[in-house]
Formats: sequence, C-alpha cells, structure tokens
Amino acid sequence: PSAKIVLLVREPVERAWSAMRFYKRIGRFRGELDSVSDVLAVLSQEEHRRRGDYASILEDFTRFFNPRQILICFYDCIETKPKQLLADIYSFLGVACISGDKRQLSTRRNVSPSHEMPSEIRDWLVDTYKPSIEFLATKYGGYFTHWLENLGREDPRPSHCSDLPAAINP
Repeated sequence: PSAKIVLLVREPVERAWSAMRFYKRIGRFRGELDSVSDVLAVLSQEEHRRRGDYASILEDFTRFFNPRQILICFYDCIETKPKQLLADIYSFLGVACISGDKRQLSTRRNVSPSHEMPSEIRDWLVDTYKPSIEFLATKYGGYFTHWLENLGREDPRPSHCSDLPAAINP
C-alpha cells in the first residue's frame, strides 16, 4: 500500500528508435536499420509498442495505485537539469538528497551509434503513438504538449525546458 513508482518517460518515437539502435549494437536485432520491414517486424510487436504507450501504462498503474504514489519523470531532464530531476525523485521518495559530482550526472552511458531514422518508420511510429501523446498532452500538458507539437520532427527535444517541470504526479 505504500509503494512508490517512478516512471521515466521519453518521447516515444525517439525512445523506440533508440531501442532499435541499442538492439543492433548488442546483437539482439540482426536486421538492417534501413530496412523498414526488418524494423517494423520488431517495433510492431505488442511488447515493444506498449513500452511507449504511456497513457496505457499510467492507466494500468492508477488502477492499482493512488496517483500520489506515482511520479512521472522526463528523460530530457537527465541531460538538461539532472540535479532538479534527482531532487524531485528524492523528495518524492522521502529520502535525503545525495550530492554528486556534476560530471557523473551528465556523463552519457550506453550510447548507441547514431543512425538516421527512415521516414517510413518515423511516420509509422508517429501514427502509433499520437493518440497516447494527445491524451497525455490534454491531461498533463508540459513535456507531453511539447512532444505533440513536435511530433515527427527529427529532434523533438525541448530547447526551452527550463520552464517545464522535471517530474509531475498524475
């Protein structure tokens, strides 16, 4: 009854493409990233599609947990304001903040080689995740609204996120 859930969300189109590049890097995906059919054979699987359907994930969580037990954190803030994100998480969990070396907070790990996403895959991902993003943008605003406004662009990350919260409660 007192469990707390920290849900880290990333713009779902970019999240899915990042996952494919990661799978390629570790050998889990043996197809070609430029092959629409190879990539969609993976991304169209229910387990992969659901990973970016945050509206359904939150619906599932709120069926069993009070929304006050859930903190939605935004992936973009790992890079842009890591201290604020950590402070929000520590506060939510009710634990003391641990001060860390800023270089450690901003060091990227598990970086996969860049590879441009084919437009057909981007279009499919946009069509797949748009309803969920629309719902979340209407309900919560913030990053979700920014995602909706920039859906399908090559770099949907906010350039002005200082006014957006690093984390929210549903």
